[in-house]
Amino acid sequence: MLELLDDHIKQRLEIVLHEGNPVKVFDYLPERELDEAEYPCYAFQQHELEIQAGDARPNCELFIPSQTTEEIEVQDYLGGGNLEGPDGYTWKPYPTPVSVIYEVQARATTRLHAKKLQEGILQAFPPGYQPEINGQPILFVYGRPIYMDSLDKPEYCIAFILTLHDVWIDRAEFAAFKPIKTINFDMESE
Repeated sequence: MLELLDDHIKQRLEIVLHEGNPVKVFDYLPERELDEAEYPCYAFQQHELEIQAGDARPNCELFIPSQTTEEIEVQDYLGGGNLEGPDGYTWKPYPTPVSVIYEVQARATTRLHAKKLQEGILQAFPPGYQPEINGQPILFVYGRPIYMDSLDKPEYCIAFILTLHDVWIDRAEFAAFKPIKTINFDMESE
């Protein structure tokens, strides 16, 4: 799920244009070479995960039916006929709720370009932005921008903290179950 969030942020930042071309977006990867940056550009990285303990459901379980179905024969004394149902179920514990915190930086060599990049961030992630990612509605919330201009070279940086709320991370445990194939009750009379 976290990789999907990174991809979404990168795709949204790439819609911002500078002189008709998409602004270059760098994610903080260990293999990225120094001095690779093209200005103006965006850079982003994931800072931390905050577990939302108040939203956690530690004792809840999910039973997910399979996509394939199978017919089950019903005994005559229960009404007879056939029922169609899932071929199996997957059991797993309820996912863990987290907030994912990113830092997004707009970097430029002129103050005007830095301001345009700041405006681009607000266009890419407008207030109240809540896309559906992997079937989950994720709420994007801004922190206050931080201005980090360099004194010894013409480099301007505006950094935002971007918090993604309501992210549910699957847990590793799971088990597969087959369904009941026949329903058969032995009726005993007293």
